[in-house]
Amino acid sequence: MKKTKKLFLPLLLAMLISVLLGTTSMAASSGTVATIGSKKYTSLESAVKAVKSGQTIVLKKNVSYSSAVSISRSGVSFKLNLNEHTITFKGSAALVVKKGTVTISNGTIKTTNQTGYALKVRSGAVVKISSGTYKGQILNEGTMTVTGGTFTSVNKSRDLDTVLNTGLITNKGTMTIKGGTFNGGKNQTILNKGTMKIYDGTFKDSIDFYEYDKIESPEYMNGSLISNQTKKAQITIYGGTFKSNVGCLSNGENAVMYIKDGKFTSQYACVFNNWGKLVIADGTFKIVNGGWGVSYTWNGTTTIKGGTFTSQWTLVETYGEDVVVKITGGTFKTTTSDIAMLLGFNGKITVTDGTFTSKSGYAYYQEGGKVTIKGGTFNTKYDKQESLD
Repeated sequence: MKKTKKLFLPLLLAMLISVLLGTTSMAASSGTVATIGSKKYTSLESAVKAVKSGQTIVLKKNVSYSSAVSISRSGVSFKLNLNEHTITFKGSAALVVKKGTVTISNGTIKTTNQTGYALKVRSGAVVKISSGTYKGQILNEGTMTVTGGTFTSVNKSRDLDTVLNTGLITNKGTMTIKGGTFNGGKNQTILNKGTMKIYDGTFKDSIDFYEYDKIESPEYMNGSLISNQTKKAQITIYGGTFKSNVGCLSNGENAVMYIKDGKFTSQYACVFNNWGKLVIADGTFKIVNGGWGVSYTWNGTTTIKGGTFTSQWTLVETYGEDVVVKITGGTFKTTTSDIAMLLGFNGKITVTDGTFTSKSGYAYYQEGGKVTIKGGTFNTKYDKQESLD
């Protein structure tokens, strides 16, 4: 009997310890996904339904979804602190803000679908992003402000329609960018179909110039970094750093683009193409490794009031019969080419001021178009070239 008691007591103690450890383990994984103040919630959705204006939802663990998470809180303004955690969306799922004002920071929102969205902002909703990491497409149809964060494309599709009609950031509403890093990868970084203002930030892509030959589409080249499309599209760039392997800026037919300042660099091709209305007040525009002209105007009007333009080849080219290019200031320089700095194949180029420097080249060439020099300083080997032959 004594022997049985001796065996029973250790066994009972072991069972008790096991129960206590099990209870502790369950408490540690109690299922708390988010908190609002001291109140705990077992899902992000329940926290969203309960949050009030001025409050902050704090994410407490990594979560994954195969269906959309919707935020629809009309008149409610709150913060979503990701708290260094990650929200992962699979398939067509995304974080969809339908109503309310949400400020997102401090964590990661991503999609595992290469053509999927990490975040969608619907008309009437307001989203503010101050920090964090976002992997996947962003769609804005409402009002969106970005002051920081890292945005990266996960789209590796080579389908032409996908490349031309989607962007890392697609804006159909009103969007303001004041900071952040945006990498479109092998696709367009920003596709604007609404109203956009860019004050600062770093914008880049990683398109291989020679991929253009495989795609066989000039549009792919023309708008790889920032593409301004549709009649209602308007973008104003006040500053920032823009680096593209192919073309930095594309302004579509009847679209409007104002460049107040910024640093724009293209490795091989043009810095910008214009089919609408483009006004450049200042900035630096440079092609690093040769390529084509810094500026192409295919249709519409281009007005250059200032800025510094540098290329190994040409600087300003016109092609459409109704094209009008006005240069009232700026510094223009070609480094190695003996081709003309201004090429007027069609349309009209008028220069009233500016400084043009080319040690081996021509000031301008005109054939189907008309180049008129009314002012400016030309430090070129030849003033005029009637033919490239």
